[in-house]
Amino acid sequence: MAENAGEEFSRPRPVPPSEEGGRPEDELRLFSRFVRENESTIFTYVLRLVGRREDAEDLTAETFLRAFRTWRRVQPEADGYIKWCLRIAHNLAVDHCRKQRPALVGE
Repeated sequence: MAENAGEEFSRPRPVPPSEEGGRPEDELRLFSRFVRENESTIFTYVLRLVGRREDAEDLTAETFLRAFRTWRRVQPEADGYIKWCLRIAHNLAVDHCRKQRPALVGE
């Protein structure tokens, strides 16, 4: 994506759950916004690791599912949410690649 000279691109930072009421519907809305803002980043990263679009789609969905399960407990700093999801995605992709690797003779 090309940026205009002199313009800075900044992605809106998700608001941690503790900053906005803490009601389940508020947290679901915040998480949904977080997914919309970061889905392509996670997908692209996973696709580069696993190489197959179908696998990357499944692993991206699993990444956000796992992230949602711990959304209330994890409160990383400022840009930490995306880093946290990238770590989940990375671990899932590595596990996936290990399972796809052909077994060596004698294992």
